[in-house]
Amino acid sequence: MTDRSIFTKHSLFDIYEPVESLPDSDNLLEEQSDDKGNEMAFPTQIYPSKKQEFCKNYGWKFFYGILGCTFMTLLIVYITTWARIRNERPNPQVDSAPFSPTNSPTMWEKGDPLSRYYLDDIRDITNDPATLNDILSPQYKAVSWLNNSLGLSLRKNPDNLPSSRVMKEKYILVTLFYSTAGPLWNNYIKGGSRWLSQFEDDVCTWDGILCQQSRPLLEDNDSSIIFSISLPRNNLRGTLPNELSALEGLRSLMLFSNGITGSIPESYGSLKDLISLELYENKLAGNIPESFGDLVNLDRLYLSDNELSGSIPHTLTSLSRMKILWMSNNKLSSSIPADLGDMTSLRDIRMNGNSLTGEIPSSIGKLNNLEILHLNENTLTGGIPTALRSLANLGKKFFMIYIHIATLYVDMSSKFCS
Repeated sequence: MTDRSIFTKHSLFDIYEPVESLPDSDNLLEEQSDDKGNEMAFPTQIYPSKKQEFCKNYGWKFFYGILGCTFMTLLIVYITTWARIRNERPNPQVDSAPFSPTNSPTMWEKGDPLSRYYLDDIRDITNDPATLNDILSPQYKAVSWLNNSLGLSLRKNPDNLPSSRVMKEKYILVTLFYSTAGPLWNNYIKGGSRWLSQFEDDVCTWDGILCQQSRPLLEDNDSSIIFSISLPRNNLRGTLPNELSALEGLRSLMLFSNGITGSIPESYGSLKDLISLELYENKLAGNIPESFGDLVNLDRLYLSDNELSGSIPHTLTSLSRMKILWMSNNKLSSSIPADLGDMTSLRDIRMNGNSLTGEIPSSIGKLNNLEILHLNENTLTGGIPTALRSLANLGKKFFMIYIHIATLYVDMSSKFCS
């Protein structure tokens, strides 16, 4: 006789448990007698355990009950968190503006604080004052938000009237916000942005904004105090507003790796203090502004990886402080300016990936500080100027000097700079 065990299995949890260990199958029969005294054999009954009974009758209910409670708990936490964040952040839409647009020259009611104190200042720095009456324009949305924000601030403290400069700076930044789809910015969507926050009146605390010094809202000096705007890789979409050119003290504008379209405003040539302009990896089109030749303090100009067309402005050659000039991977045509060598501070020139024609200017031989020169992937003709041999730094530090003459690709890092 062999030992065998009888097991039961529950289909949901796959539980196997021994019910009874029996020495032989014959023992499963229990002798009984009928009414006539005849012996009869009946199988002995095997009863399931209490755990098996529970799993069979209530197991699936217990499982789905736990699952449902977990889901409801997570849903309540999500809704509560979302509601808290939404209540803490202002609504950037202009629909909440406390006034309505009109077609008359008096674009707002005379009683609102913005038109009473700052209307003339805003008109002065707006390229087209007609946009202030266009409900779809970024300028209209900016003044709508400003009027609402100013009204809330004055209700809390009627004596705390911002200076003209402070309001102009804020108008310019809010116009940039709406011009480049601010509600879709990466940092704004994530909920950590201070832009257009009712709790942050001072624009110097907004993300990516640096000021020369911290200062109170009340100040008599009307000169611009913002010196840096840095919003790279932030999902900016739309066009660059002309109003940025009114930030006379701006030294750095970094908006690279976004999706900005349209052209670069010609008015940006008035930013006399600008040192670094970084607009690469966008979708900018049109010509490079001739007015860039007026940016006498410009040190770095990054315009690569856009859709810029036309010629390279000859006015740029007057920028003697320029060290880095990136214009690669655009649609630039015509020739390289013959007097490029007048930009004696240049260290890095990248013009590859365009449709430049003509010869390489021999004046490049005067650029004694030049370390990197990329002219490949163009349709240049002629020979390589012998004057390049005199450039002691070219290619030695980074081994980067690429020139494309017609259909011939030449790597000069080993031939010219050994």
